Amino acid sequence: MSQIKTPVMPPMPSPLDETQRLAAQADWIGVVTGLQQWLQSQARSTATEADRDAWLDLAIQALEAGDFQLRWDIGKLLPKFESAAMTAMLELLTDEATPPEVRWFAVRVLAELPDPAIVPALLQTIDQTTAPELQQAAAEVLGQMGAAVIPQIEPLLASAQHQPTAAAILAQMRHPEAIPLLLELAQTSAPHTRATAIEALSGFHTQPIAEVILAALGDYHQPVRLMAVRTVGFCFADWPEADWLGAIQPLLHDVDLAVSRQAALTLGRLGTDGAIAALATVLRSPLTPAALAIDAIRSLGWMEQPAAVNVLGAVWASPTLTEPLRQTLCEQLSRSEDPQIRAIAVDYLIDWFRDDPRVAQSETLAVAIVAALGRLGDPRAIAVLQTTWPHGPAPRLRLHRIAALKQLDPALSSTRPDLSTDSPCA
Repeated sequence: MSQIKTPVMPPMPSPLDETQRLAAQADWIGVVTGLQQWLQSQARSTATEADRDAWLDLAIQALEAGDFQLRWDIGKLLPKFESAAMTAMLELLTDEATPPEVRWFAVRVLAELPDPAIVPALLQTIDQTTAPELQQAAAEVLGQMGAAVIPQIEPLLASAQHQPTAAAILAQMRHPEAIPLLLELAQTSAPHTRATAIEALSGFHTQPIAEVILAALGDYHQPVRLMAVRTVGFCFADWPEADWLGAIQPLLHDVDLAVSRQAALTLGRLGTDGAIAALATVLRSPLTPAALAIDAIRSLGWMEQPAAVNVLGAVWASPTLTEPLRQTLCEQLSRSEDPQIRAIAVDYLIDWFRDDPRVAQSETLAVAIVAALGRLGDPRAIAVLQTTWPHGPAPRLRLHRIAALKQLDPALSSTRPDLSTDSPCA
């Protein structure tokens, strides 16, 4: 009898061989799964250097070939390769042939491997790349490394070409040791660099910084003025004797509308009698752009001061105030949280609703007042809404009136008020 031979089974492929096969088939999801399993296994601790390099190579292939989500997943695995991953990411980052999106993920991985060796490559990236997202990512990583990188950044201030790089990094750092360099950059000749430095300085609180920001309010360049007036609200208390109002008020008439609007909002934070008067003047002027007038109304409302609310009450009758601005005014009055301010606002709204001929002629204004009265929740408005009806049975206004009455008194939700009472239009 012939001997029956037992077939020899081929050896099972190793996890590395199987994952390499998936990579050859461009099955990148499978590659990520294989990487995750290997990194969590005991085999990782006993793997040869050649095997570790092979797994790292698979991760880099997936990073280069995958979509955003797959790159995101790979980016969380790569730091586990430690120094080998850092070397590989630096190679990707400094290779200008690498697509910017891949270089961006390389920066994200380097952020998890904060080693002094990565600083030159990150500085080079900020200085040479034309991709803003990549520049921002590199600056964030350097900023997160803190004061340790300041000695490598300081030489950049000597060159106008490299000052924007230094400003971008220091702005991300938010470290007190960066203040002297930021103060120096706030005096440089490049407007955008000055603006970046001023924004970063606003996070610290000392009189010298307040002085720099106060001076920047009068800068010739729009980006600097805009940044200064945007950040000055953080500096009032640092130099209380400074004439903040005198520096900000002229910006209400700036040639750049963005600066004017920000000046109005900043005066709202200042909250002084002078700020209230300045905003009132803006609202009464027929030359004020609508966007600026809206910001002035909002700033006066945010102050939560009787004097500011009284300005809004007085401005209502101004012939220069358009109907959309009156709508904004009603909405702003209804947003107060202070009981005293809310009571004053209700007084004005009731008077306008009951007595102002403009409201009798405009359903839109009437709706704005009714909605504001509902939000304020003052029961004094109930009688007014039940007995005064300047627009008869207009459907839109009728619905708003019913909703406001229900807000004022939930018990009214079971009743339907007579909508024709005292209607001069009926």
